[in-house]
Amino acid sequence: MPSDALSETLPYGPLLYRVDRREIAYLATLFETYEDLGVIRTIDPVAAIIEVLYAPDFYDDVVALMEALREEVPSLERTQPLP
Repeated sequence: MPSDALSETLPYGPLLYRVDRREIAYLATLFETYEDLGVIRTIDPVAAIIEVLYAPDFYDDVVALMEALREEVPSLERTQPLP
C-alpha cells in the first residue's frame, strides 16, 4: 500500500486490479455510473493495472461490484500493490 498521508488515514487501502487493457475505459465508465461509490484510475497502462479509490463506508459495495464485473470482464483480477 502506498505510504502517503491519505492512504494511512483510510481503514482500507485502494484496490488494485489487473485487466485486459481494452477493458479499462469500459470499467471506468461503468464504475462512474455508481455515483459517489468511488473512482477508477489507471496506475500502469502498459501492464493494465487499475486502482479503485473509494470512501471507506463503501468498501463492501465496491468489492461486491468488482466481483460481479468479473462475469462480464473475465480478465479482471485482483493484484498486489506495485513495488
